[in-house]
Amino acid sequence: EPALAQYQALLRSAAKVLGERHRLYGAAAAGSGSLLRDLGQIEASRQILQTVLDGYADSYPPIVRATLAFELAQTLAAAGASRSEVLAMAARAEADGADAPAFWIEDLQAFIARQ
Repeated sequence: EPALAQYQALLRSAAKVLGERHRLYGAAAAGSGSLLRDLGQIEASRQILQTVLDGYADSYPPIVRATLAFELAQTLAAAGASRSEVLAMAARAEADGADAPAFWIEDLQAFIARQ
């Protein structure tokens, strides 16, 4: 749980400095979600990513929304969510990630293929 507290503090700091609608806040949330997932804090990762996507996605550029959705798709897969739920979130990432760098698109497509 110390990792969760650290990343929640990071997000609170980012929100104070940037505002919750700023794209860097979304990027910080995506990074935090990814790190928490890698540390085995799957539920904390899901909560952060889902909260930010549900609350602020419309205010972010497409690549930030896509990154949040891709991170959430990976977190859902790690949590054992249904294949359809994981693929729905991956499709959301794919729809917003059309202008993403090639390596990002390749990573997303490889993830989808593994599902």
